[in-house]
Amino acid sequence: MTPLLIIAVVVGWIACGLIGGALASEKGRGSDGLLLGFLFGPIGIVIALLLPPKAVAHKQGTKHCPYCATAIDVSEMKCPNCRRSQPPRQTNADWEKTVAARDDVEKWAKEEKSDDAS
Repeated sequence: MTPLLIIAVVVGWIACGLIGGALASEKGRGSDGLLLGFLFGPIGIVIALLLPPKAVAHKQGTKHCPYCATAIDVSEMKCPNCRRSQPPRQTNADWEKTVAARDDVEKWAKEEKSDDAS
């Protein structure tokens, strides 16, 4: 192999890693995409595109966009990052349980069981 061809292959593989990292960073998985791109080249880019958004912990009063995993305020109807509309809440009770502390949810579950028994 000629030195020029070797340099072109190495530069191409590095570019695949950077592209994979950039594509996956929108989903909160930048390092995963970078690694996939470096290891698998063009196939790693395709895998990085197919990665699901990374699940992250919620802060009180925030939720994560199901499309790009950006943390947004609970009152937002559109994600400021990907500009997609957020799915509507089913009921206020369900929503309160998602932002409540674990102790509150356990208390509500006990109350619901006691209501069902009566």
